[in-house]
Amino acid sequence: MAGTSLWDYIFIRASIFLLHLIAPLSVTYSLVSLLACLPFQFPRVLQAWLSLEALFYLAIYLPLNKYHQRAAKHPVPPCRADRRKLFLKCHNNIPDPAQYLRKWFRNAPVSEIKRDNELEEYTQEIEKLLGKKLEPGRGNAKCLRLTLEKVEMLHRSLTWYLCVFVVDTIASISLRYHSFNFHRTLTYWHRPHTSKTRLPILFIHGIGVGLYPYINFLADINAHVAGNSSDGQVGIIAIEIMSVSSRITYEAMLKDEMCDEVRRILTAHGWEKCVLASHS
Repeated sequence: MAGTSLWDYIFIRASIFLLHLIAPLSVTYSLVSLLACLPFQFPRVLQAWLSLEALFYLAIYLPLNKYHQRAAKHPVPPCRADRRKLFLKCHNNIPDPAQYLRKWFRNAPVSEIKRDNELEEYTQEIEKLLGKKLEPGRGNAKCLRLTLEKVEMLHRSLTWYLCVFVVDTIASISLRYHSFNFHRTLTYWHRPHTSKTRLPILFIHGIGVGLYPYINFLADINAHVAGNSSDGQVGIIAIEIMSVSSRITYEAMLKDEMCDEVRRILTAHGWEKCVLASHS
């Protein structure tokens, strides 16, 4: 996992700042060198790198940014009964109602979330959950509308994707070292399950750079299992979701597509029951 100390935070923020400078500096240098005679010359390798970064920004990032602003493809709206069923399912799994509501309204104070910001019936259910009445009117809070808002893209340089490639290579070597096998098309790593008393683990990572931050976590599970070899080993399937792993890749699967893929994977390995572990 990523470090959580102050120095880790400073290092990460400084690295992000420097990586974000690459594109404007590359484009500026490339344009100026084409239009004017500079009094100095960078080494050819550095010039080639700056040119590639500028080309990547202009020819890949900008068109991709425009492409992602197209309207989202929404699934068929569920009927009222299904919407209520989904709402109640969420309702029954919220440990901190006030914090949950604030997060959906971009960390706005609860006092700014008022009745006219939501449909009446759902508002009444939220009030029961909160144990208090919401004020009438419309507050200053603005809610999250994930598939309706503009897609806010941030440029990532070729250097960043090279770093991700190196990290991914290290992760692949480490997983193979810890007895995992690689599979496609929804890519995942598999460690066979032989235990007779324990369930296998299905692991799904969060937003970041893939499985690399979780190598020690997965290896630690293996280390604990090694001490009780008479029962066999606990199997692990670690799924890679490329669309949230800092990759230029295909679009994220819809929920039903993802569930079908995971179901096929579990069936292929004969897993009828497993422990689901995830991180975000």
